[in-house]
Amino acid sequence: MDNFVTSPRARVYFGMHQEEQVAPAVVAAGGKRVLLLYGQPHVTDPELLTLLKTSLQRQGLYCLSRGGVYRNAPLDFIHSTAMLCRSENIDFIVAIGGGSAINSAKAVAVSALQQPAEGEDPHNFDCLKWLREGQSVTAALKLCCIITVPGSGEAISERGTVSVRNEDATLRLYDFSAECLMPSFVICNPALVTSFPKHLGISCANIMVRVLERYFTNSRCVELTDRLCEGIMVTVRLMLQRLRDDPDDYEARANIMWAALLSDSQVELDREQDLALERFEHALVSLYDCSHGQAVALLTPAWMEFVLRHNPLRLAQFAHRVFNVPLDFSAPQVTALRGIECLRQLFDSLGLPRCFEDLGGSGADIPLIMQALDLKEGERIGSYVKLSRADCEVILSIVLLQRGLAVTGPRRRS
Repeated sequence: MDNFVTSPRARVYFGMHQEEQVAPAVVAAGGKRVLLLYGQPHVTDPELLTLLKTSLQRQGLYCLSRGGVYRNAPLDFIHSTAMLCRSENIDFIVAIGGGSAINSAKAVAVSALQQPAEGEDPHNFDCLKWLREGQSVTAALKLCCIITVPGSGEAISERGTVSVRNEDATLRLYDFSAECLMPSFVICNPALVTSFPKHLGISCANIMVRVLERYFTNSRCVELTDRLCEGIMVTVRLMLQRLRDDPDDYEARANIMWAALLSDSQVELDREQDLALERFEHALVSLYDCSHGQAVALLTPAWMEFVLRHNPLRLAQFAHRVFNVPLDFSAPQVTALRGIECLRQLFDSLGLPRCFEDLGGSGADIPLIMQALDLKEGERIGSYVKLSRADCEVILSIVLLQRGLAVTGPRRRS
């Protein structure tokens, strides 16, 4: 096991009717003027908004709401919302939805506290300069999260990611992190999940791959957290079947939601984790404006095939414990490959992409993906297996083989 230091996590209110705790929890956190920031209608119940507004106002709090958050929310939305917070003296943000709403809330929370330069118009200045220039985050408005799309780890983390669209229609993603971005509390009521069954696959892919980034490690003797990782993945696999049969199955929803929270808070402490897939995922999201879950579902099986030789028994263990593949000790590579195919089939059954065409692209986009990866000369990414530029190209080529596709030359993007 590696050395580790734990840090306080957000308070989690889990279960039925826990949204009723929002108003008193905001008051306890010192909030007085609140912004409700939420996503598209399919991820936010109008009745929830009404309940929140009413309960906050009964506590004597000022309440303002703003919708319109969508996937990979652009910087102009962040900027306008931050300026709204400034003009209305907002001191607390309630993010309602999934990763996009939470990430947007975190960026707004920082931007709203930015100060104009001397002589600059306080009502018309660039409050996103800190993000564009990669400045350290030192202060942010307080915020909380009401999760209606499980699967995003941002709810109980100090990290955030937002995007800006370039002139060529691609996206550039900005990452930021600071202790002040840890939400004050998180509301998890499985009955509020309005994204099932439409986004069930994306949510579950996010959970599975976040766990796999921790599971494939070179840290030794991490049996306890190995079992936690495997338990989370097995739970997701079993609950998926129940939710496909009955999308309103509360207990299945609850297990998926709890698995999502555990995947980002309890399985990374004692081990080295590999974040190469996160770098790949950013490249695909920037190119295709897809969801994070779609990107990692496409890439993960190919990455697993590439790293198989590094430690075949590790992948065989995954196949055996997560998918019940019989373990062939004389040929662990065979067991490992069967496990990878089981993962591919699981993602296929959820309607997730298996080739670049499923994202609106083609194998001819590999040079563009490599460009988006932006690997410096001699740079390697990942830790389980350190990947060179050539390694990354091989992984993308394996994605082509998942559907027997071939590269035909650079594709012109509109």
